[in-house]
Amino acid sequence: MSPLTSVQVAAYTTAAGEERVLQALRGQRGFRLNDLPATQGEGQAYLVEADLPDVEELRGVVMDYLAQTELSGLVPMDLRRIYPDAPEWVTPKQAAA
Repeated sequence: MSPLTSVQVAAYTTAAGEERVLQALRGQRGFRLNDLPATQGEGQAYLVEADLPDVEELRGVVMDYLAQTELSGLVPMDLRRIYPDAPEWVTPKQAAA
């Protein structure tokens, strides 16, 4: 089994100024798309989609994800986007560095 190959496919900044990147990993079952903080360890990482079968589907997911980011100004996978008044146990605060 070969190791996963990863590549940064996009970058964006939230309305709060958080810099983030979308990383695609290619494995035996297709592509996996992750949303990561631009600086490692400085924010929450999210799995956006797994097992995307081809580059065209990956491209479509990336374009839709970036459009959602533009509309909301938030990380689309962040539950606070859907539930802004959620209690802290649903959207835990990041540990202070």
